[in-house]
Amino acid sequence: MTMRAFKFKGEYHRGIVRIQAGHYANKRLAWRVLDAMTDELILQATVNLPDYADSRLDDGSHVLIKDWAQNRGTLASLVLAGLVEDTGEMIPTACVVAHLCRVVK
Repeated sequence: MTMRAFKFKGEYHRGIVRIQAGHYANKRLAWRVLDAMTDELILQATVNLPDYADSRLDDGSHVLIKDWAQNRGTLASLVLAGLVEDTGEMIPTACVVAHLCRVVK
């Protein structure tokens, strides 16, 4: 599934992008950010934490957004585009936190 194009303003990329939606092996949503003109992969917007139990992730209503390192700016861009709402919940990973976000339909 591909979502509409939107303006992305990240740490290492600025421009018009789109989301390519798929699923991880555990059926949770996986979002890749692609350049809207070339389909070049810009970054993986979501992160999969299989050991983190949350039915909202399992039913596809929420995603974990990676907003660190090369992904800085991803959360703000997705919120501004109206694709997600930040719940304010931060889920610890090994060294950083992922942002739990509600998918806006």
